[in-house]
Amino acid sequence: MRGTAAGGLILVVAASLAGCQELADVWNGASAQGEEDRLARERFIKEREAQRTHDLERVAQKAARQQGTPEASVELVPGSPAQKLRDLLDRRLACASDECRKAILDQIRGDAAILLPGIRELVSRQPEPVVVEAIRLAGLFRHVGSIEALGRAAMVGGVRVRSEAVWALGEIRDPRGLVPLDHLSRVDASIDLVVALCRAVGTIGVPAGAPILERLVDAGDARGRVECIRAAGDIGTSDVLPALRRAAANGDAETLEETRRALAAIPGAEAKKLRRRLRAR
Repeated sequence: MRGTAAGGLILVVAASLAGCQELADVWNGASAQGEEDRLARERFIKEREAQRTHDLERVAQKAARQQGTPEASVELVPGSPAQKLRDLLDRRLACASDECRKAILDQIRGDAAILLPGIRELVSRQPEPVVVEAIRLAGLFRHVGSIEALGRAAMVGGVRVRSEAVWALGEIRDPRGLVPLDHLSRVDASIDLVVALCRAVGTIGVPAGAPILERLVDAGDARGRVECIRAAGDIGTSDVLPALRRAAANGDAETLEETRRALAAIPGAEAKKLRRRLRAR
């Protein structure tokens, strides 16, 4: 009982820090015994995730209302990685030739361990051209340490920043990038973004991305559907079958052909059954 009580206290503290005191109260009142304890824990987690999703939606709605109004640039600490990287990116933006841009990129690559942590500060509250350049660096160098900052930029940035952040999250190829992609897919299903989201999920290429594809496969236009199907093929496990079934149920000839291609690489009896059904259509 002493260990169970300590675990409950930890959850209460975490919930309070997250601003979910009501959920903590629910957890305090839950039984600490057996099956009832497990069910209470599951309810707590689901309610906490619902609260987080609600908070993210509010952030996205606020950003949408403010879109087009540049946020004031934050002054960077002189000599910090962020300031050094900002200086290099300003020079790169001023380049008149590809050779100049490449030379500066090579300089950044040479000092990557020192400079790349500065990306986290540069992807928000800086002029948009600098933000976009910093985001591209995160994707180009597959900088895992930038994932959280990219997720924030994707939620509050304008259309261009959002699109670039989604691309970078895919290019980093780390499953942790699915968390901000999932949040974004719940609050923005614009046609072009659906294409970018599905492509990023496919680039990461792990089964945990399958629910995002299932949510998006009918959210966009034909291009979005095709990208979701191709991403399902990139993942290549039975986890993506629900998304492929939805695509096949509502698709045209191109959609069906892409679905057949995706299914070809997926093992298992359920995939085989769906392949047989599609051959008959």
